[in-house]
Amino acid sequence: MALSKITNASIDGNAGVAFSKLSGVTNGITEADEFRVTPSTAGINGIITQWERNDADFEKIGTGMSVSSGIFSFPSTGKWLITYHIYCSATSFSRYNDMYIQVTSDNSNYNTRAYHSFPIPHASSHMHAGGNTSFQFDCTNTSTHKIKFMFNPEVPSTCTVHGSTVGNNSYAQFLKLAET
Repeated sequence: MALSKITNASIDGNAGVAFSKLSGVTNGITEADEFRVTPSTAGINGIITQWERNDADFEKIGTGMSVSSGIFSFPSTGKWLITYHIYCSATSFSRYNDMYIQVTSDNSNYNTRAYHSFPIPHASSHMHAGGNTSFQFDCTNTSTHKIKFMFNPEVPSTCTVHGSTVGNNSYAQFLKLAET
């Protein structure tokens, strides 16, 4: 079969490319998931374990993440964008409220890969604040590469992490950007 040359004059508004006919091309985002903290919890000092998948006006793309006792597992290898947001209040001044994203590549030893700290000023009975942190993670093995979200306020007994079953107060987002 002879190949003909395609020119701009040959292409019109009805032209298209069938991804099924191409090799090495994926059809957009293949994995996206979102979890939120629920319920609001006072006294957290360490790993956050109260997660539920967003179930309000949201549908995960792909298989989705799994979580057990605050440890998240990836459904597939790839380069992932991880975003973590905390919304909290305190009953007294808190100079630092540290949030961490920690990862392991050996299913045992965790290291901090993203960090943010913020103060909560005090002017009345409850002052509110929040923070974000994010990073890209290359998951090359779904059995050994895990992730967890930590929160360490200056005075845990005076700080409440706000959660909700209907909205994202404190949450984590997972977006697979590319294959590894």
